Amino acid sequence: QGVPCYLKTGKKLHKRDTVIHIRFKEVECLLAKACPSDANWLTIRIAPEGVFSLTLNAKKPGYNDELLPIEMSYCHSCQFGYRDSQAYEVLLQEVLRAQQSVSIRFDEIEFAWRIIDNIVAQKLPLYNYEPGLHGPEEIHDFFKKYNVRWRV
Repeated sequence: QGVPCYLKTGKKLHKRDTVIHIRFKEVECLLAKACPSDANWLTIRIAPEGVFSLTLNAKKPGYNDELLPIEMSYCHSCQFGYRDSQAYEVLLQEVLRAQQSVSIRFDEIEFAWRIIDNIVAQKLPLYNYEPGLHGPEEIHDFFKKYNVRWRV
């Protein structure tokens, strides 16, 4: 409750990328110097490659009061090798095996559409942009207005 959530989506952007960035609440720095300029982050990269990483501000070993960002990450293809599954290949295999966990229930679908209907009812503006760009120019105004720094 009270946590802002921003979604940036588009078609024909400059690259195909599906990523979730979770920025953790900044805390008061208790060190005498070199306090972090950025928060801790959890990044979940879904496409084009499955990776997740946790970036934490950690105290540098020793007697100095310095922090440095430490990244812990997991890369699925690094662990198991890269395999480019075709669209719906895994889904169809699981359906043939009668595996119901790959699907959602009808009431979940109805609830998801209620959320979408509520968003559509707000008649939010849509902004156009040329294919291959980073998105519409208006996104910069949005970031300034709400003091949002988009993580790339």
